[in-house]
Amino acid sequence: MTLPLGFESRKPLLHVLICLVLIVLGSIFSPAHTSFGDSPHTDYVRSMQPVQWDYLQLEKSLEARPTFTSTFDYWVSPWRFDLKEAPYWRPLTMQAMWLEKQAFGMRNPNGWLWVTTLCNAVYLGLIAATAFTLTRSRWMSVITLALFVATPGVLEWLRILQFNPSSSNGLLLEGGWLDQPDIWANCCILGAILLAYHRKLWPALLVATAATTFKESGFVAFLFAFGVIAFTGQVKRTPWHFYLAVGTVLFALFALRWQAGPEVRAGGATMMSKYIWVRFQGGVAGVILQEAQWFWGAGLAALSAFVLLRWKRPTSVVGRFCLFVFAVGIGAVIQAIQSRTVPSAGLVIMLTPGLRPGFLFFGWLWIMTIVCKRYPLPLLGAILGLIVISAMPYAMSRTAGWHSISLTRSFQAIFVAMSVVALAQFISESARTRCGRTAIVA
Repeated sequence: MTLPLGFESRKPLLHVLICLVLIVLGSIFSPAHTSFGDSPHTDYVRSMQPVQWDYLQLEKSLEARPTFTSTFDYWVSPWRFDLKEAPYWRPLTMQAMWLEKQAFGMRNPNGWLWVTTLCNAVYLGLIAATAFTLTRSRWMSVITLALFVATPGVLEWLRILQFNPSSSNGLLLEGGWLDQPDIWANCCILGAILLAYHRKLWPALLVATAATTFKESGFVAFLFAFGVIAFTGQVKRTPWHFYLAVGTVLFALFALRWQAGPEVRAGGATMMSKYIWVRFQGGVAGVILQEAQWFWGAGLAALSAFVLLRWKRPTSVVGRFCLFVFAVGIGAVIQAIQSRTVPSAGLVIMLTPGLRPGFLFFGWLWIMTIVCKRYPLPLLGAILGLIVISAMPYAMSRTAGWHSISLTRSFQAIFVAMSVVALAQFISESARTRCGRTAIVA
């Protein structure tokens, strides 16, 4: 789907590739990490005990498989011996870790960091390719990549654009690196999306299967692939035997996981989160909506102000002001009910801690109207679907950390990039219109 963005570069693609390389290199070789041998990450890895990191927790399990042929046992068994904490079935992850161990050794932090860097570079490239596929803009992919790589401090001013800087996943995380199983699974998920979009259905099925065997969160690759098939109108044109193959693959994956043992089968139910909705909100919603949920009254007042300002029917200023005052009163009552206090106290809550979320929510509504006018609604719905579905694994598991939300943040970065471009175009057009009116008057 080609969008009338007005932001497409006519320069050779080499210029865009140079920008991408600069972004990646600037993130990898920051002042704190110019030398892996002297970086804080290296010292951190060397000082760790085998119980502190998945990579080292797998040491005994990998050493028990002396040959690569013996690693195929992982397809019918758990990934490690200790099943109390993580009863997972991740056969491709273990085979990849085994190869990495043979190449670099188990306790060689430099080898592990370089492999992680390479995986992240591939991951960023796939994010940029996904952004380009959705928007048909090379520069939009550059903006998306820059937003994804940027540090939380840089993203602070983008809070109003549905972005959560406290959990953003740049290339270098504050507390460590993104886990390799997540990178491998996410790369396969994005690969399945791109292949399905270009009607390479059989390779997409293969890559989606790989994503699921790298990490259990990879199952969303099947959902994404079917979503892309539906979005591009390929449902009826897809041969029936492809759907039969998909069903067979899913049944085989389920059977292999079942064969891995009762601990793995019971582990999924044991690790299900009781707070799925709370975690889902944390994964999907940006800061604005997360803060607004605690101030329903302020949110109602902001929504009322937004509607009244955009009301096109002829209404006097006094009438609109009276309606807004009435909405504030209703909001105070709602805030009092939510806070379990009296209406007067609810009004105080709206005007003190609720004032900031109210203003931000108002700004967010205004920006969303600009974005919805600039882009086709099916495209915005598709990106929203990507964000929502990619957050499901994080919401469902009570042990999943912020690294599990990386894929969701990449789709949010695409949405924020589109919002930034839409705002820039809106401001530019408004400035030209104002200048034109000034010139006419003069």
